[in-house]
Amino acid sequence: MPDILLLPELCDILGTSADALLEMPIALKNKNIVQDFCSYARERGRSAALVDAASRMFNDTGTICDSGYVDFGCEYLRVYDKGGMSFTVDGKDILTTCLETDSDDVAYVLRILLSENLMSVLRLISMDKAITREEIAERTGLGEDAINQILTGLFKRGIIVFEKDAEGKRGYLQSEGMAGIYMILAGCRVMNAAGGGYNRFSRTGTELR
Repeated sequence: MPDILLLPELCDILGTSADALLEMPIALKNKNIVQDFCSYARERGRSAALVDAASRMFNDTGTICDSGYVDFGCEYLRVYDKGGMSFTVDGKDILTTCLETDSDDVAYVLRILLSENLMSVLRLISMDKAITREEIAERTGLGEDAINQILTGLFKRGIIVFEKDAEGKRGYLQSEGMAGIYMILAGCRVMNAAGGGYNRFSRTGTELR
């Protein structure tokens, strides 16, 4: 029955965790892991902790990736960017479904990304601070008909909503559909070696550089 203060040193010498050393039940072990991670996230910040965790899991060695990393196989896609982005898709069915996306949906999203007018409006709409139609017109210089057409299209696709922000201002805000736009833009970053800096790439476990 060693002194409890010796546990860290014993774990280090034996190359194991305190949970394994004490033969802790798996349910309690998992609970402790979650609690420890939440504590770690409070200290480092939620985003930093998530990116750190993704980095360690992608390497699967307990060490942090020192470069951008792209890894994909028949049933998964994982992207890690040391600058702060991580993206994971698990399941062959999901990957197959992505390739079968309706062409009308693809065309609409591409119209957004390829239209400077659409993007100029979208860049002004944030997640937390509402913006009015009048403010959009003033800052973009677009006519009323053009703005109405753009806002209507974005609204129908669930990319924006018209609500009050935290300060009570009513206007346009990003909605859940905006996540898809960010994913596509993040994918563009992966394909841009100069912007993404992905020094490592692997297909089904075989790493290429």
